[in-house]
Amino acid sequence: MSEATTTATRTMTAWRQLHYGGPEAVRCETIAVPAPRRGEVRQVLDTIATDPAADLSVAALARGAGLSERHLARMFRAETGTTVGEHVEAVRVDVARRLLESENTSIGMVARRCGFGTVETLHRAFKRRTGITPGEHRARFA
Repeated sequence: MSEATTTATRTMTAWRQLHYGGPEAVRCETIAVPAPRRGEVRQVLDTIATDPAADLSVAALARGAGLSERHLARMFRAETGTTVGEHVEAVRVDVARRLLESENTSIGMVARRCGFGTVETLHRAFKRRTGITPGEHRARFA
């Protein structure tokens, strides 16, 4: 059994240059997933980490990896233990959390910059992942 198939995790750190109020680097917190064996899954993980605000639908990611949606979904789940959607949401919530801690922009702008589209979508995902709302999180760091 190779090291890539053991319980070792792959550390995913992404830097994305965002351009709102001037360029600033936003670091996506380390999201640990089992080290994938397949290059297509590694490519999808890198795409998600690199640009969490992009179109990260299964269809778009499958197109980019040259796979069918169903095949990508099965491979991703088998290799990482999570679905594509769950992983995308985790990365986006992490980026939102960091923006809420470090910037004084509106929650609506944070939602758009992280790929959520609406404040309501950010609110639901943030509360599901952290147990608190984005506003409550920001208040803790004010």
